[in-house]
Amino acid sequence: MVSGAARDEAATGARRGGKRAALRASVARSVVLVALAALLQAVVVPYLTFGFVAPAFSVLCVVVAAAGLKEAAALVVGFFGGILVDALGSGLFGVGALSGVLAAALAARAGILGSRGGDRLRLAAAVAAAVAVHDLLSVAAVGLAGGEWPPSSGFALLGLIPDALLNGLLAYLVGGMLLKLVLVESGR
Repeated sequence: MVSGAARDEAATGARRGGKRAALRASVARSVVLVALAALLQAVVVPYLTFGFVAPAFSVLCVVVAAAGLKEAAALVVGFFGGILVDALGSGLFGVGALSGVLAAALAARAGILGSRGGDRLRLAAAVAAAVAVHDLLSVAAVGLAGGEWPPSSGFALLGLIPDALLNGLLAYLVGGMLLKLVLVESGR
């Protein structure tokens, strides 16, 4: 585990003992976190759903895991998490995989580990955006597959915005702990 002070020093690239310390996510830890989140998403979240609003543990963990990975590894981890959600869930197959890849791409580009003290806020914003994309993809997939489209204003006000805010708040509260689980220091 990396302490908060060590994480801040490593993220800013401070010199330590002649080596430049940097933070990166462990791929193995990231895969385990994403797999556990997909299982939690399939087993627990159906009981926590209220209308369109539900915690998106898999999206949260994909964003956390992808935050410290290189882009190619982040996309693979996102795809892995999305396929697991698709395989274990009851939605249209492929929506979770696409959402996982997009969440990983967003997290890899967001620079979550780049700011001193801004990790939690950037993480929350990235999760909120990824959940909004996931919700839009889910509704579009059902509509394009011949299902019924929900009214756009009702979906936005009662589903999309509250869902993104709930998951952004969840990421702000527990995202720092999850980041500490996957991050390791590496010398450059």
